[in-house]
Amino acid sequence: TGIGANWLAIDSGPDSTAHLVVSASYDGDGYNEIYYTNNTSATFEHWELIADGWYDSGSGNYFYYPSIKVADGYWHIDANAMNWGGRVSWSDMTIALWTDEPGGIGGSAGSWGWYAISLGRKSLARDADGNYRVVFGTGSVFYHGFVDVGGWVNDGGRTGNQPQIGASDVAVGVAYNDGTGLIVYIEDAGSGFGEPVTIGRGSWPVPALVPGGPFNVAFLMNVAGVDQVALWTELAAP
Repeated sequence: TGIGANWLAIDSGPDSTAHLVVSASYDGDGYNEIYYTNNTSATFEHWELIADGWYDSGSGNYFYYPSIKVADGYWHIDANAMNWGGRVSWSDMTIALWTDEPGGIGGSAGSWGWYAISLGRKSLARDADGNYRVVFGTGSVFYHGFVDVGGWVNDGGRTGNQPQIGASDVAVGVAYNDGTGLIVYIEDAGSGFGEPVTIGRGSWPVPALVPGGPFNVAFLMNVAGVDQVALWTELAAP
């Protein structure tokens, strides 16, 4: 069973099942809801409401750009959440977090006031220590941060846009556009992000990895006016 959506993100579970998160105005009020589903019972039958966007008499909550990560058998979802209090000075924008993991970290991560932050379809990862790792953009700058039991920790920002993140049992990798059209990759193997590696010219990079192995980055590369999918692989040492 399918539903319409203006945004969709997907991740796979350890048993190769698909987990989807979507957003659109499903109740007819013009404000996005976020729904989650999976095909663990072979079909996408049940759609679970995660967040309900609304507006009433000068205040409201709005949700955009959800992303999903499946780890340890549980789903974890983030989204751009805006709380409108009637004026910009009364309002707030943050990254909301939800999970079905018992005792997992939910709530919100960070607070940026009424600024235009945006998330990609691979904005959320979970590292080997169980921390949420999030990347998001604010115009020509993107931020990486993580959320643990101590709260939100922000790394201060880097020049670039279109950031996407992936994690394995040994490292966390972020691929992004440096703002000049070059795709750049940075990796944290436990002691912070190392020197950036320029992959090639393109857009919308998506990092992925083989468990215990190297990172791969897929991105769009324009060749003679035609967008093509390119794949960069970090080769293991011989």
